[in-house]
Amino acid sequence: MLKKILFPVDVEELQFAREALEYVVKLARVDGASVHVVSVLPGFTMPMVASYFPKDAFDKARKALEKTLRDFVAREFPEDLEVTCAIREGTPWKEIIRERMDSGCDLIVIGAHNRKRISDVMLGSVANKVVENARVSVMVVKPRI
Repeated sequence: MLKKILFPVDVEELQFAREALEYVVKLARVDGASVHVVSVLPGFTMPMVASYFPKDAFDKARKALEKTLRDFVAREFPEDLEVTCAIREGTPWKEIIRERMDSGCDLIVIGAHNRKRISDVMLGSVANKVVENARVSVMVVKPRI
């Protein structure tokens, strides 16, 4: 029986999150589980990266991400589900794994896409890295064709 579902959301690609959301809602309702939504902000605070941005760029980006994530949850999730949110900063797949450990979620449901980019071939997609490194079950929801 599921207690808490981790639902990583890339706010730049919400169409994939919406497809996975259907499964998240069904699973949460069947088991009475709560949902923990996480979104990852790229590594602005790494010294080499941070030097290229204005000092307040990270704070502005974080606030914008928080608002977008809050709006997504308010608009897309049914009111009867218990939903919490978190923002992390760093490498997406690593932060998703860390959030899973920190939050105690027992399932990860992640949306994926069918595109093939050079980076996916060489480094692996976020979904692939999460599947490879998670210590809980991962449901990857591919888009309908």
